[in-house]
Amino acid sequence: MRLVRARPHPELAGLVAGYADFEQHSGRPVRHEGSAAGVQLDLEPPAARALLGVPAGELANRTVGLSDLLGARADRLAERLHGAAGSQERFAVLDEELRRALAGARGVCRPDTLRAWSLIRASGGRIRVDELASALGCSRRHLVNRFAEDVGAPPKVAARLVRFETVRRRLGSAPLARLAAEAGYADQSHLSREFSALAGAPPTAFPFVQDGGDARA
Repeated sequence: MRLVRARPHPELAGLVAGYADFEQHSGRPVRHEGSAAGVQLDLEPPAARALLGVPAGELANRTVGLSDLLGARADRLAERLHGAAGSQERFAVLDEELRRALAGARGVCRPDTLRAWSLIRASGGRIRVDELASALGCSRRHLVNRFAEDVGAPPKVAARLVRFETVRRRLGSAPLARLAAEAGYADQSHLSREFSALAGAPPTAFPFVQDGGDARA
């Protein structure tokens, strides 16, 4: 298994969380014929409109081919990635393509949604929907509808996922009971139930995860 991670160009900060270039050879069929390779992009939900041309709400709970979103650009991008000499060149191709898309975009998403997303991220997923609506000076219904359209999930679900991801990244850095308390879970049992519900396994089944940062020189 080969895995190289990298951060995107600074102009894409807040829109693209990171890149991953991977190659796997298992020697036997799994979900593929025994070998697989590809490039993964971790997009922040509000970025879908700017980088893909549609709000994330239109992509929620669906599998959408890249060609359905980008048309002929998808084939050209695939050819460039396939022909690249290595991970660093593939990351450079992604930077170029995404920066071009951003330059031609009319906007990332509506300002109130972007503000709500920023508050959710800053709170580690602990902020309540009523607090968000108050901070934005709008009704709860308005916030929920706008947010779900732009992000692909209502703010309560987004906050739940952000809180889960905050703890996942800290696994191994402190006892589970302490992580649960600091993340706002009722107790360690509550944390374990959330992991089972969202990831299919308790936190003790996860290996220690530590982000390696930028893999590029």
